[in-house]
Amino acid sequence: MPLADHIVVEIDPLQSIEMRPCLRAAIRLERIWGFPKLQRGIQEGSFLILSAIVRECASKDDAAQILAIRPVGKLINALAPACQSILPALAGHDAAKPDNTASTGKPVPFAEYFTTLFKIATGSNGWTPAEAYAATPAEIVEAMNGRTELLQAIFGSADKINETRLPLYPADDAAVHRAGIARLRELLGSAA
Repeated sequence: MPLADHIVVEIDPLQSIEMRPCLRAAIRLERIWGFPKLQRGIQEGSFLILSAIVRECASKDDAAQILAIRPVGKLINALAPACQSILPALAGHDAAKPDNTASTGKPVPFAEYFTTLFKIATGSNGWTPAEAYAATPAEIVEAMNGRTELLQAIFGSADKINETRLPLYPADDAAVHRAGIARLRELLGSAA
């Protein structure tokens, strides 16, 4: 179930397209334009910016169909609100979650943020590059949170794991044996 909704752009009752704020679109738009320029272009009704967002977020057929509509003024009026609502999702903002907490981390450039999301999706989550690029930034973050919760449920918190971990290079084999038996008894009960 995608976290970021598809944005539907209706030009008229017979013509509409769906746009999806996927990671691939976010990376490409940020690399070419940068988010401040995208925001400014949407506010100013720049057909160049609006069409770039549509080309990246919609299927090729839908984008070609919609961008061929004339007069351009009608098209700009229909695209601007949709592009305005998709831009925060491209930047990784999940509109479904209220942002009640102030960030305590240092600001990160979008390019670095998107690279980190790709690493998380393909590394930690085990997705293929195609799956990572097709997911939205919010989906990647939620999948990572779910995986973290799963690992914590299985293995406990990092503090608990560190306190029960055997030493890497024990002084003698008897100490390793005793520690292993103690850990097994702890996990299985006194039956071990």
